[in-house]
Amino acid sequence: MGNPASYYSTVLLLLVIFSLALSYPQAKKYEVKFLSI
Repeated sequence: MGNPASYYSTVLLLLVIFSLALSYPQAKKYEVKFLSI
């Protein structure tokens, strides 16, 4: 646990997962909008 590199990579991974979780519903919304045209 006191390793700065592993801590940084863990935070980076969480940030990527968080941004994917935020962008996924928007992508689904655009997909539904595209299919409804």
